Amino acid sequence: MENQLSLILNKSGLEAVKKEYILQQFNEFSVIAEEWETRAKQIVVKEEYDTDTMKLAKEGRLFLVKKRGDIERVRKQLKEQSLREGQTIDAVARGLKLLIEPIEEYLESQEKYADLLEQKRKEERKIKRLELLKPFEETENFFSLNHDLLNMSDEAFNNLFSGTKLNYKAKKEAERKAEKERIAKEKAEAEEREKMKLENEKLKAEAIERERLLAEQKAKSQAIEKELKQKKEAEEIRLAQIEKDKKAELLAEKKIARQPYKKKLESFAGFIQAIEMPELKSEEAKKIVEDVQTLLNKITDFIYSKTESL
Repeated sequence: MENQLSLILNKSGLEAVKKEYILQQFNEFSVIAEEWETRAKQIVVKEEYDTDTMKLAKEGRLFLVKKRGDIERVRKQLKEQSLREGQTIDAVARGLKLLIEPIEEYLESQEKYADLLEQKRKEERKIKRLELLKPFEETENFFSLNHDLLNMSDEAFNNLFSGTKLNYKAKKEAERKAEKERIAKEKAEAEEREKMKLENEKLKAEAIERERLLAEQKAKSQAIEKELKQKKEAEEIRLAQIEKDKKAELLAEKKIARQPYKKKLESFAGFIQAIEMPELKSEEAKKIVEDVQTLLNKITDFIYSKTESL
Protein backbone atom coordinates (compact mmCIF):
# COMPACT_ATOMS: atom_id res chain seq x y z
CA MET A 1 0.00 0.00 0.00
CA GLU A 2 2.93 2.32 0.84
CA ASN A 3 4.40 1.66 -2.59
CA GLN A 4 1.14 2.89 -4.19
CA LEU A 5 1.13 6.02 -2.04
CA SER A 6 4.81 6.59 -2.84
CA LEU A 7 4.04 6.26 -6.55
CA ILE A 8 1.33 8.92 -6.30
CA LEU A 9 3.60 11.24 -4.31
CA ASN A 10 6.56 10.73 -6.67
CA LYS A 11 4.40 11.81 -9.62
CA SER A 12 3.26 14.92 -7.77
CA GLY A 13 6.55 16.86 -8.19
CA LEU A 14 6.47 17.97 -4.54
CA GLU A 15 9.55 18.48 -2.45
CA ALA A 16 10.77 15.47 -0.51
CA VAL A 17 9.90 17.07 2.80
CA LYS A 18 6.34 17.70 1.73
CA LYS A 19 5.98 14.24 0.28
CA GLU A 20 7.24 12.75 3.52
CA TYR A 21 4.83 14.90 5.48
CA ILE A 22 1.84 13.84 3.41
CA LEU A 23 2.90 10.24 3.62
CA GLN A 24 3.03 10.49 7.40
CA GLN A 25 -0.48 12.01 7.52
CA PHE A 26 -2.06 9.23 5.44
CA ASN A 27 0.17 6.35 6.46
CA GLU A 28 -2.17 5.26 9.27
CA PHE A 29 -5.08 4.99 6.88
CA SER A 30 -2.96 3.13 4.37
CA VAL A 31 -2.08 0.55 7.00
CA ILE A 32 -5.73 0.26 8.07
CA ALA A 33 -6.90 -0.18 4.43
CA GLU A 34 -4.29 -2.86 3.85
CA GLU A 35 -5.23 -4.65 7.06
CA TRP A 36 -8.96 -4.59 6.36
CA GLU A 37 -8.57 -5.63 2.75
CA THR A 38 -7.38 -8.99 4.11
CA ARG A 39 -9.44 -9.01 7.29
CA ALA A 40 -12.76 -8.28 5.49
CA LYS A 41 -12.42 -11.36 3.30
CA GLN A 42 -12.36 -13.45 6.46
CA ILE A 43 -15.80 -12.19 7.46
CA VAL A 44 -18.16 -14.49 5.53
CA VAL A 45 -21.81 -15.02 6.45
CA LYS A 46 -22.97 -18.50 5.47
CA GLU A 47 -26.53 -18.51 6.75
CA GLU A 48 -29.16 -16.01 7.73
CA TYR A 49 -28.96 -16.90 11.41
CA ASP A 50 -25.24 -16.10 11.66
CA THR A 51 -25.90 -12.80 13.45
CA ASP A 52 -22.50 -12.68 15.16
CA THR A 53 -20.64 -12.57 11.85
CA MET A 54 -23.14 -10.02 10.51
CA LYS A 55 -22.48 -7.91 13.61
CA LEU A 56 -18.75 -8.21 13.08
CA ALA A 57 -19.16 -7.06 9.46
CA LYS A 58 -21.21 -4.11 10.63
CA GLU A 59 -18.60 -3.10 13.20
CA GLY A 60 -15.85 -3.30 10.56
CA ARG A 61 -17.90 -1.25 8.10
CA LEU A 62 -18.65 1.44 10.67
CA PHE A 63 -14.99 1.54 11.64
CA LEU A 64 -14.02 2.08 8.01
CA VAL A 65 -16.75 4.68 7.60
CA LYS A 66 -15.17 6.56 10.49
CA LYS A 67 -11.69 6.22 9.01
CA ARG A 68 -12.95 7.42 5.65
CA GLY A 69 -14.29 10.46 7.45
CA ASP A 70 -10.92 10.96 9.10
CA ILE A 71 -9.26 10.77 5.68
CA GLU A 72 -11.64 13.49 4.45
CA ARG A 73 -10.76 15.74 7.39
CA VAL A 74 -7.01 15.20 6.85
CA ARG A 75 -7.49 15.91 3.14
CA LYS A 76 -9.19 19.22 3.83
CA GLN A 77 -6.51 20.23 6.36
CA LEU A 78 -3.65 19.41 4.02
CA LYS A 79 -5.33 20.94 0.99
CA GLU A 80 -5.43 24.30 2.66
CA GLN A 81 -1.60 24.48 2.52
CA SER A 82 -1.45 24.94 -1.22
CA LEU A 83 -3.30 24.15 -4.37
CA ARG A 84 -0.66 21.75 -5.58
CA GLU A 85 -0.56 19.97 -2.26
CA GLY A 86 -4.34 19.88 -2.38
CA GLN A 87 -4.35 18.20 -5.76
CA THR A 88 -1.88 15.62 -4.51
CA ILE A 89 -3.89 15.11 -1.37
CA ASP A 90 -7.05 14.66 -3.46
CA ALA A 91 -5.33 12.06 -5.56
CA VAL A 92 -4.14 10.18 -2.50
CA ALA A 93 -7.55 10.44 -0.85
CA ARG A 94 -9.34 9.22 -3.98
CA GLY A 95 -6.93 6.32 -4.19
CA LEU A 96 -7.55 5.39 -0.59
CA LYS A 97 -11.32 5.77 -0.97
CA LEU A 98 -11.29 3.57 -4.03
CA LEU A 99 -9.53 0.97 -1.92
CA ILE A 100 -11.82 1.27 1.07
CA GLU A 101 -15.25 1.62 -0.61
CA PRO A 102 -15.25 -1.86 -2.20
CA ILE A 103 -14.32 -3.27 1.19
CA GLU A 104 -17.19 -1.35 2.77
CA GLU A 105 -19.60 -2.63 0.15
CA TYR A 106 -18.47 -6.17 0.69
CA LEU A 107 -18.76 -5.87 4.46
CA GLU A 108 -22.20 -4.27 4.06
CA SER A 109 -23.31 -7.22 1.95
CA GLN A 110 -22.12 -9.51 4.70
CA GLU A 111 -23.65 -7.33 7.40
CA LYS A 112 -27.04 -7.32 5.64
CA TYR A 113 -26.81 -10.86 4.36
CA ALA A 114 -30.03 -11.94 6.07
CA ASP A 115 -31.92 -8.79 4.95
CA LEU A 116 -30.78 -9.17 1.36
CA LEU A 117 -31.65 -12.86 1.37
CA GLU A 118 -35.07 -12.07 2.80
CA GLN A 119 -35.59 -9.37 0.18
CA LYS A 120 -34.64 -11.82 -2.54
CA ARG A 121 -37.11 -14.35 -1.15
CA LYS A 122 -39.83 -11.71 -1.07
CA GLU A 123 -39.15 -10.74 -4.69
CA GLU A 124 -39.30 -14.37 -5.76
CA ARG A 125 -42.48 -14.84 -3.74
CA LYS A 126 -44.00 -11.74 -5.35
CA ILE A 127 -43.25 -13.14 -8.83
CA LYS A 128 -44.91 -16.46 -7.87
CA ARG A 129 -47.91 -14.64 -6.45
CA LEU A 130 -48.30 -12.61 -9.63
CA GLU A 131 -48.11 -15.81 -11.66
CA LEU A 132 -50.90 -17.28 -9.50
CA LEU A 133 -53.06 -14.19 -9.98
CA LYS A 134 -52.28 -13.79 -13.68
CA PRO A 135 -55.01 -16.24 -14.89
CA PHE A 136 -57.62 -14.03 -13.27
CA GLU A 137 -56.90 -11.16 -15.66
CA GLU A 138 -55.38 -8.85 -13.06
CA THR A 139 -52.27 -6.87 -13.95
CA GLU A 140 -49.12 -6.45 -11.89
CA ASN A 141 -49.72 -2.71 -11.87
CA PHE A 142 -53.19 -3.23 -10.38
CA PHE A 143 -51.91 -5.36 -7.52
CA SER A 144 -48.89 -3.12 -6.99
CA LEU A 145 -51.22 -0.17 -6.53
CA ASN A 146 -53.78 -1.95 -4.38
CA HIS A 147 -51.90 -4.74 -2.57
CA ASP A 148 -48.44 -5.17 -1.06
CA LEU A 149 -47.64 -8.52 -2.65
CA LEU A 150 -44.04 -8.17 -1.61
CA ASN A 151 -44.62 -7.98 2.15
CA MET A 152 -48.10 -9.40 2.83
CA SER A 153 -48.30 -12.62 4.82
CA ASP A 154 -49.19 -15.95 3.26
CA GLU A 155 -52.54 -15.87 5.04
CA ALA A 156 -53.35 -12.43 3.65
CA PHE A 157 -52.29 -13.49 0.17
CA ASN A 158 -54.36 -16.68 0.38
CA ASN A 159 -57.39 -14.57 1.29
CA LEU A 160 -56.62 -12.22 -1.60
CA PHE A 161 -56.15 -15.16 -3.98
CA SER A 162 -59.42 -16.80 -2.88
CA GLY A 163 -61.33 -13.53 -3.17
CA THR A 164 -59.84 -12.76 -6.57
CA LYS A 165 -60.67 -16.25 -7.78
CA LEU A 166 -64.26 -15.98 -6.57
CA ASN A 167 -64.65 -12.53 -8.09
CA TYR A 168 -63.21 -13.81 -11.36
CA LYS A 169 -65.62 -16.75 -11.43
CA ALA A 170 -68.52 -14.44 -10.58
CA LYS A 171 -67.44 -12.02 -13.29
CA LYS A 172 -67.14 -14.81 -15.87
CA GLU A 173 -70.51 -16.23 -14.82
CA ALA A 174 -72.08 -12.79 -15.18
CA GLU A 175 -70.43 -12.40 -18.60
CA ARG A 176 -71.63 -15.87 -19.62
CA LYS A 177 -75.14 -15.09 -18.46
CA ALA A 178 -75.07 -11.71 -20.21
CA GLU A 179 -73.79 -13.35 -23.40
CA LYS A 180 -76.49 -16.01 -23.18
CA GLU A 181 -79.15 -13.34 -22.71
CA ARG A 182 -77.68 -11.33 -25.58
CA ILE A 183 -77.78 -14.36 -27.89
CA ALA A 184 -81.34 -15.17 -26.79
CA LYS A 185 -82.38 -11.56 -27.35
CA GLU A 186 -80.75 -11.45 -30.78
CA LYS A 187 -82.43 -14.75 -31.67
CA ALA A 188 -85.83 -13.46 -30.54
CA GLU A 189 -85.29 -10.22 -32.45
CA ALA A 190 -84.21 -12.17 -35.53
CA GLU A 191 -87.30 -14.39 -35.29
CA GLU A 192 -89.49 -11.32 -34.86
CA ARG A 193 -87.84 -9.68 -37.88
CA GLU A 194 -88.37 -12.87 -39.91
CA LYS A 195 -92.00 -13.00 -38.80
CA MET A 196 -92.50 -9.38 -39.77
CA LYS A 197 -90.72 -10.02 -43.06
CA LEU A 198 -93.03 -12.93 -43.89
CA GLU A 199 -96.06 -10.89 -42.84
CA ASN A 200 -94.91 -7.97 -44.99
CA GLU A 201 -94.30 -10.29 -47.93
CA LYS A 202 -97.78 -11.73 -47.46
CA LEU A 203 -99.35 -8.28 -47.30
CA LYS A 204 -97.30 -7.21 -50.32
CA ALA A 205 -98.43 -10.27 -52.29
CA GLU A 206 -102.06 -9.60 -51.32
CA ALA A 207 -101.69 -5.95 -52.35
CA ILE A 208 -100.18 -7.01 -55.69
CA GLU A 209 -103.06 -9.45 -56.24
CA ARG A 210 -105.61 -6.74 -55.41
CA GLU A 211 -103.89 -4.38 -57.81
CA ARG A 212 -103.87 -7.11 -60.46
CA LEU A 213 -107.61 -7.76 -59.99
CA LEU A 214 -108.36 -4.04 -60.02
CA ALA A 215 -106.24 -3.62 -63.14
CA GLU A 216 -108.00 -6.59 -64.75
CA GLN A 217 -111.41 -5.22 -63.78
CA LYS A 218 -110.39 -1.78 -64.99
CA ALA A 219 -109.14 -3.26 -68.25
CA LYS A 220 -112.47 -5.06 -68.73
CA SER A 221 -114.38 -1.89 -67.91
CA GLN A 222 -112.23 0.08 -70.34
CA ALA A 223 -112.74 -2.57 -73.00
CA ILE A 224 -116.50 -2.42 -72.51
CA GLU A 225 -116.41 1.36 -72.47
CA LYS A 226 -114.26 1.36 -75.60
CA GLU A 227 -116.59 -1.07 -77.32
CA LEU A 228 -119.62 1.02 -76.39
CA LYS A 229 -117.81 4.14 -77.56
CA GLN A 230 -116.87 2.48 -80.85
CA LYS A 231 -120.48 1.35 -81.32
CA LYS A 232 -121.71 4.83 -80.52
CA GLU A 233 -119.19 6.39 -82.93
CA ALA A 234 -120.10 3.85 -85.60
CA GLU A 235 -123.79 4.62 -85.05
CA GLU A 236 -123.11 8.33 -85.21
CA ILE A 237 -121.12 7.83 -88.44
CA ARG A 238 -123.94 5.68 -89.85
CA LEU A 239 -126.57 8.27 -88.92
CA ALA A 240 -124.36 11.06 -90.26
CA GLN A 241 -123.91 9.16 -93.51
CA ILE A 242 -127.66 8.65 -93.75
CA GLU A 243 -128.16 12.33 -93.10
CA LYS A 244 -125.49 13.14 -95.68
CA ASP A 245 -127.06 10.78 -98.19
CA LYS A 246 -130.44 12.36 -97.55
CA LYS A 247 -128.99 15.82 -98.09
CA ALA A 248 -127.21 14.67 -101.27
CA GLU A 249 -130.37 13.05 -102.51
CA LEU A 250 -132.36 16.18 -101.72
CA LEU A 251 -129.74 18.32 -103.45
CA ALA A 252 -129.84 16.01 -106.45
CA GLU A 253 -133.61 16.21 -106.54
CA LYS A 254 -133.45 19.96 -106.24
CA LYS A 255 -130.76 20.08 -108.92
CA ILE A 256 -132.91 17.99 -111.26
CA ALA A 257 -135.85 20.19 -110.46
CA ARG A 258 -133.76 23.28 -111.24
CA GLN A 259 -132.44 21.97 -114.58
CA PRO A 260 -135.18 23.67 -116.67
CA TYR A 261 -134.38 26.96 -115.01
CA LYS A 262 -130.66 26.43 -115.57
CA LYS A 263 -131.25 25.83 -119.26
CA LYS A 264 -133.44 28.90 -119.51
CA LEU A 265 -130.81 31.01 -117.77
CA GLU A 266 -128.06 29.58 -119.98
CA SER A 267 -130.24 30.33 -123.06
CA PHE A 268 -130.73 33.81 -121.69
CA ALA A 269 -126.98 34.22 -121.27
CA GLY A 270 -126.52 32.97 -124.86
CA PHE A 271 -129.07 35.43 -126.05
CA ILE A 272 -127.20 38.28 -124.35
CA GLN A 273 -123.93 37.15 -125.88
CA ALA A 274 -125.59 37.04 -129.29
CA ILE A 275 -126.69 40.66 -129.20
CA GLU A 276 -124.94 42.59 -131.98
CA MET A 277 -123.48 45.94 -131.11
CA PRO A 278 -124.12 48.80 -133.50
CA GLU A 279 -121.25 50.17 -135.54
CA LEU A 280 -120.71 53.79 -134.71
CA LYS A 281 -118.21 56.35 -135.93
CA SER A 282 -118.17 58.64 -132.97
CA GLU A 283 -115.45 57.86 -130.50
CA GLU A 284 -117.69 58.70 -127.61
CA ALA A 285 -120.37 56.39 -128.99
CA LYS A 286 -117.80 53.61 -129.55
CA LYS A 287 -116.73 54.03 -125.96
CA ILE A 288 -120.31 53.61 -124.78
CA VAL A 289 -120.73 50.50 -126.94
CA GLU A 290 -117.51 49.00 -125.50
CA ASP A 291 -118.69 49.69 -121.96
CA VAL A 292 -122.04 48.07 -122.74
CA GLN A 293 -120.25 45.02 -124.17
CA THR A 294 -118.15 44.79 -121.02
CA LEU A 295 -121.24 44.95 -118.84
CA LEU A 296 -122.99 42.32 -120.92
CA ASN A 297 -119.98 40.04 -120.60
CA LYS A 298 -120.07 40.44 -116.82
CA ILE A 299 -123.78 39.64 -116.80
CA THR A 300 -123.25 36.44 -118.76
CA ASP A 301 -120.34 35.44 -116.56
CA PHE A 302 -122.51 36.03 -113.50
CA ILE A 303 -125.36 33.93 -114.97
CA TYR A 304 -123.00 31.03 -115.82
CA SER A 305 -121.33 31.12 -112.40
CA LYS A 306 -124.61 31.05 -110.56
CA THR A 307 -126.23 28.40 -112.71
CA GLU A 308 -123.19 26.21 -112.17
CA SER A 309 -124.52 25.26 -108.69
CA LEU A 310 -128.06 24.56 -109.97
